[in-house]
Amino acid sequence: HSFPVHVGPTTGWRTVARLAVRQDQNSNQTTSKNKKNNGVLRIGLFVPGSHLLMEVPHCQVHHPRINVLVQRLQEECRSCNITAFDETTGKGNLRYVAIAIERSTGKQQLVLVWKQDYGDTDQEASNQLQTLIQRLIQLSENQKNKSGDNDSDVDLHSLWVHYNNAWKHSNSIYDRQGQWELKYGQERLLEVAATSLTTVESKKTMHVPLYFPPQVFRQANLDAFSNIVMSIREWLIQLRNKDNESDRSKKEGEKTTTKNKNEEKKKNRKKRLGHCLELYGGVGTIGLHLHDLFDSLESSDENPYNKDCFEASVASIMINGKPLKESKQNKITYRSQSATEMVQGSRGRAGLHGASVVIVDPPRKGLDKEVIDALCDDYTIEQQQHKTKFGSPSQALVYVSCGFDAFRRDYDSLVGSGKWHLNRAEGHILFPGSDAIETLAFFKRC
Repeated sequence: HSFPVHVGPTTGWRTVARLAVRQDQNSNQTTSKNKKNNGVLRIGLFVPGSHLLMEVPHCQVHHPRINVLVQRLQEECRSCNITAFDETTGKGNLRYVAIAIERSTGKQQLVLVWKQDYGDTDQEASNQLQTLIQRLIQLSENQKNKSGDNDSDVDLHSLWVHYNNAWKHSNSIYDRQGQWELKYGQERLLEVAATSLTTVESKKTMHVPLYFPPQVFRQANLDAFSNIVMSIREWLIQLRNKDNESDRSKKEGEKTTTKNKNEEKKKNRKKRLGHCLELYGGVGTIGLHLHDLFDSLESSDENPYNKDCFEASVASIMINGKPLKESKQNKITYRSQSATEMVQGSRGRAGLHGASVVIVDPPRKGLDKEVIDALCDDYTIEQQQHKTKFGSPSQALVYVSCGFDAFRRDYDSLVGSGKWHLNRAEGHILFPGSDAIETLAFFKRC
């Protein structure tokens, strides 16, 4: 098999950044109130293999709107006497900042990760936080009053505080038990991953919005990830067309006339790929861009925040400027369950076996063992009872991998079981400058 590799822009592509905040103990500063502060607050990245913080003020891979906000945020924190978290003593408040950029507007979604329990009565820390928030909001509001000026360093889409009071034995940026508080702006960023979509049947313009609050996963390089989405779409359209050809070839002995040909073309335009099951689906970044290829789509993920985003997207999908019919919306569904839960039990196995196409986009560790076991089950007879509309018993698996070692292990399990064979594979560089590669693989059931 050939293995083409695709790469997008190499600078300015990262529209999501999570940066650590620490106090530089090697230097002291005098604050505006003439108080000695124990070191200078700095925002940046940890040096690999350590918790030594390095500032990255002009990072080439960051979207420029991230760099300017970090610089201004650092200045405002120092001015407001904000103390960075110290993981040795557990003292200090500002642990991390997370920034996401809405590409169409350049606006910034900012999260301050604060070491304090929600509702804590530490008045000094609470006052410092409120002062910082008010300063940032005022700077953003000032930007709104500057017509035509898009160079402001603070132009907030929203400002959140996430309360993470964990200390020892925790390297997590967000605490699953921690509270979220929206202080300013809108709850969700709006993104459009693929901007040139047309429906496969009628070639009508299709608009698929995606919604991202800070609690959900969002690809850091949406520009490059959109290429993955389009590759999947193209492969599935080819699969659909081949199934159409196979269906027609079975009709031997029929007299071919111009009328028959026209009726056949009209009929085939309405044929779709049956049911699609999406595991590890996030907010539906892949599946929602494929909904018109299927009779029904069920996406899933365990993050409880995903479902509302997914359903908001379904309600906002536009075909030639008009929303989907309610009957179609009802066939695009979401379940807040892990991939393992989705394939277990009689209902889970029936859903897996009855899907014409299964899409998986697991984390770096790869597919859960239970998912691999379910995919490698001997369910040929069951699968033939759930034939596609074209009468083909073959099932397809689309695998998007962000960890090549895990993919190689899963590939060995899938192909080694004798149940799957690789049809095509390609690479996508989502993190230019690193040694990471996203592998997109298409399997068909034997």
